[in-house]
Amino acid sequence: GLGIGDTINRVGAADAARLAADLADATVFAINDGSAAQSALVADVLAAAAAAPRAPAIAHVVDHDVLRLDPALLAQARTVAGYRRDAGRRAVNAILSPHDSRLGRPDSLPARIALAALRAAQDGAPEALVITDPGPRDWGWTAEYVDAIARLAALPRPVDLAIGSGHHLTAADMTTHAFGYFKRDPAGHVRIVPDAAAVAELPIDIARLHAATG
Repeated sequence: GLGIGDTINRVGAADAARLAADLADATVFAINDGSAAQSALVADVLAAAAAAPRAPAIAHVVDHDVLRLDPALLAQARTVAGYRRDAGRRAVNAILSPHDSRLGRPDSLPARIALAALRAAQDGAPEALVITDPGPRDWGWTAEYVDAIARLAALPRPVDLAIGSGHHLTAADMTTHAFGYFKRDPAGHVRIVPDAAAVAELPIDIARLHAATG
């Protein structure tokens, strides 16, 4: 098996990680995007961290929508919870509701809508962008979620938590805001159709999240 140093080298974070006698004071953040390659890498990271002589804290980070659809990822999250429950390890699952930022993926729902609004403001030419609306979703700002993850990992009594904003937006809401910023009408630029296969989002206990992390 891989040693934890080898695994962190594979992650590409060797320059940022201090693998020394104070490893027990470190936190390993295993961020899972649901891809097969990343899931395998996270599995290696978790196994290496669990086997380290002076075990570091573990924060397993995964999007709620990805976790809900992938039994393997759910099993991975249960493994992390088991480290805490059965071995008394500092280990948490941070389960994220949808989020975005200026550094986010260019094909995300907010990014596609914002780009359509920008193009409408620049040239005004009609566009046939079709947006599938999954319905109201708890959308947040990535930078705030990163802060929440760090706070969750540092709690004196580790606990798994869902991270969300408490603010629900539909694709129609985003379109109204984005085109309104440029003082443009979205008609002729964006067509929104409901997602017939959308699953209602489970409510997030924002009060519990705020009480635990501030």
